[in-house]
Amino acid sequence: MDEPTELENLKLGDLYQRACNALLRVPEKELTEVFNSDDPKQALIQLIVGSTVSTSTCIPATATAESKLATDTGLDAEPPRVFELVVEDGVMHLGALQSVGVEDSLRMKQKLDTIWRNAEAPGLGEVWQWLYAIAKMSLLGGGAWYIHNAQEQLRQILELKGQQAVQRQADRQAERALPGSRFESIVKKKLAMPAVSLLPTESRNCLVSCIEHGKVQAKHAEGKKVVVVLGNTGAGKSAFINLLHGCTFGLDSEDNIVVRSDSPMKELMKIGHTNKSETFAPQVEEVAASFGEGYAVADCPGFLDNRGFEINVANAVNVKQTTVAAASVIVVVIINYHSLLADRGKGVKDLFHILSGFFGTIENVKKHANSLLLVISQAPATHPETGQGMTLARCTGKLLDPSGLDETGKDLLSAIGDANVLIYHLLERGDESWLKQDAIIARIKGLVPITEPGRLFQSAINDADKESLRDLVSDLGKQLKSAISSAEYVAAADVVSDLLELKLVEHSFVTTIVDEAVSDAIDDSMVTVRAIVNGRGEPGCKDDNGDENAPMVDAHKFEDARRELRNLSSVLAAFAGIVEVREKLRALLIEATCQLESLVKQAAEDAGQKEVEESLREVLRIVGDNVVREVLELPKAAAAMKAKHREERMSLEELQAEEMSRLPEHAPTEQVDMAKERHAIQLQEASYRVEAANEVWQGHLDHAGTKLEQRDESLLAEEGAAFWTKVGWSSSELCTRAIPEDWARMRLLHRGQYFGGQKLTKSDCEVMATVFRKLAGTPSLEGLFLSSCAIGDSGITALSDATAFGALASLKTLCINDNKIGDTGMVELSGAMANGRLENLIFLDLNGNHFGDPGMTAFASAIANGAMQNLGTLYLYSNMIGDAGTTAFADSLSSSGALAKLEKLWLYSNKIGDLGMKALSDGIAIGGLASLKSLQLEGNPAKNEVQQATLETLKKRRRMP
Repeated sequence: MDEPTELENLKLGDLYQRACNALLRVPEKELTEVFNSDDPKQALIQLIVGSTVSTSTCIPATATAESKLATDTGLDAEPPRVFELVVEDGVMHLGALQSVGVEDSLRMKQKLDTIWRNAEAPGLGEVWQWLYAIAKMSLLGGGAWYIHNAQEQLRQILELKGQQAVQRQADRQAERALPGSRFESIVKKKLAMPAVSLLPTESRNCLVSCIEHGKVQAKHAEGKKVVVVLGNTGAGKSAFINLLHGCTFGLDSEDNIVVRSDSPMKELMKIGHTNKSETFAPQVEEVAASFGEGYAVADCPGFLDNRGFEINVANAVNVKQTTVAAASVIVVVIINYHSLLADRGKGVKDLFHILSGFFGTIENVKKHANSLLLVISQAPATHPETGQGMTLARCTGKLLDPSGLDETGKDLLSAIGDANVLIYHLLERGDESWLKQDAIIARIKGLVPITEPGRLFQSAINDADKESLRDLVSDLGKQLKSAISSAEYVAAADVVSDLLELKLVEHSFVTTIVDEAVSDAIDDSMVTVRAIVNGRGEPGCKDDNGDENAPMVDAHKFEDARRELRNLSSVLAAFAGIVEVREKLRALLIEATCQLESLVKQAAEDAGQKEVEESLREVLRIVGDNVVREVLELPKAAAAMKAKHREERMSLEELQAEEMSRLPEHAPTEQVDMAKERHAIQLQEASYRVEAANEVWQGHLDHAGTKLEQRDESLLAEEGAAFWTKVGWSSSELCTRAIPEDWARMRLLHRGQYFGGQKLTKSDCEVMATVFRKLAGTPSLEGLFLSSCAIGDSGITALSDATAFGALASLKTLCINDNKIGDTGMVELSGAMANGRLENLIFLDLNGNHFGDPGMTAFASAIANGAMQNLGTLYLYSNMIGDAGTTAFADSLSSSGALAKLEKLWLYSNKIGDLGMKALSDGIAIGGLASLKSLQLEGNPAKNEVQQATLETLKKRRRMP
């Protein structure tokens, strides 16, 4: 009994085999429960340990398993069952159970074992070998546990490779994070020169580095009630935050508003006085002193800046990251008063873009309007031309003026309303409608905080930046395609990692274009595979009629497709550390490999079927509508094709061995492995073709057998009664009724069948032959008397065919004289004899027929092959046998045992000349016809002295001691 500790170390597939051995059967009843359990391995171990039969009594993978089951258990061997395999989207499923016989099950197991061993052997990459193994296993229609284990084996291989790949990507990321690294310098370069164009890889690195920097900054917002301050560069966001912080302001020597040196609170956010942004990612600072405990403000980068799409997109992502990290969010948008005057409504349009981009939809803006505050900055306290005081109402009118906006814009402005707008001055100028620090803070704290910002806010990316992102992804996609086509798979994995890292943007648009780029690169690597799977040849190829959609007929395209899949298996190995891509690619390759191998198998099977059909047409051309002959000839044609296939396989193996021997002694391992795989594929395709041919032959054999049964039933029903009426017998009397007295006196038979003198038609002969076939194996029928029945060639052919089914096997006497049998009929009868039929004949009467040399030559050939060794009497007189036939007959006598028991040979009244007589004499002289006592030759054209010389030769030999 196996111990649990020992079983723990076994693989799942080995445990399954142990379970089969332990139970002495396939555990079909327990299989579903085991497979669906949380821990199939432990379930199998319990099944093995709980078995009452020792696992040391193994079921051998041979044909003796059935008998062993019966012997060891005392029960009949129950046919095992296997699972049908279903492939959906590259995933294997266990389908319905199918019953198979023990022999078929063992044969399948042997095939599966061979596939498994080949997958484990060194070769062209373990990932490819297991993919190919899964495909071949799936074609067997069973062996689900083998397939399951093969997939597990593939997963383990990929996981191991994935660990190594993950470490490589971690090293790359660590390098990017190092201070002073080339990635940091790229960011600085872009910030310093926004208009500079970066290479695709530099552009990606700049974008990702900025986003990763933003991740770090966003941590400052975790758990805080964050006031997010948005606006364009130059709108005064940093100054506004400093005001909230409690800073006081004054003018410098250049009349710029700055934080006073004697301000009670130090500058919290650095203020810039140019249109160049001084902020790179949201700067989050606590403002507990002014707002209270738990509050923080986030100074966000300029929303509509154009510092290159890399910085723009990173800024948008970083703003979202900050808001998502916060416990709650209140949104403040700073609008520069002067933007309200420029380009008629530019400020309003900017506001529209900022809010719709940040909130995702206008509906979200409207829904959360009570969490939003619009702040007008940098407005003059008095109108520069009229000198009148500027009021909140006047500025709000400018801000919320719907002129020039579409319906969506108007809808947005109406949702915001006057209550969501305020105006301020850093130097505390303006009338009472202009708010100061305390009032502003009160207004902000009075807004409704957004408590689930992660579900709401989006990365606000404008259309221009989207196009730049699309171009970047496209360029990286081209690099990926180039790396794959150049077999630089590690570099390709790096590009994929770089592409997927762009999903840090967390925008559906980016996710879509990145996934499309990766998928397109893989699709481009499967052009031939997809063309074949879709029923076409190589893209762009046309048939002789110019049809580009014509089915593929070139077998070498399969190898092209297989090469693509083999290369992609290397891609899969390199991508093993990228789980998102690995699992999709693994499923895709399993499905594609299964589909390709199925098509390879189908093509080989079609070739096998075509080969059979060609042979079948020739057989049917020969036999015509003779169903009996069809049943006889089909097995011969099938056997001939099987022999041909064996010879072809031997020749193929010899050629393969010769090719391997021609390889250089120190040939590269890959070259050797390629040759081995190609040879294995050739042999596999040959096997597919042969198996299909055998199956087609069996189908035709079964069909022919069914046709024959139907033909027999119909013939006996329609013609049987007339036949029995004509001969005066019945089918029930055939083997029981005594023979006529005149034949009984011959004392050569115990029982026989007498139809002598009746004129039998072709239909009668068919009925008679059918009856004899139906009675095949009946030992009582020892004599058949058909003298003067006019059966002709068709009749003797029907009887000869019947012997092929075992009819007349006990026959000792056959009288078919005076029946107009010609050469055709004699050839058929001789063929039956040559095949070992009618071997018990003692008496054969063929006199008075019409056959000549061709028929006699065929008869002689049968004798030379050992036929008629028990024959004692042979009547061949009154035919048309000439010199050629007699010479052939004489030559056959030299064969060992030829007609050794023949005592009576009558050849009179034929057409034998001197040459034939001389040949017969020579045959007798050298020992032929050793038991012959009676030889009659009169009535032949040979000279009398030649005939007498032949008889004298016989007499002399008989007188010899």
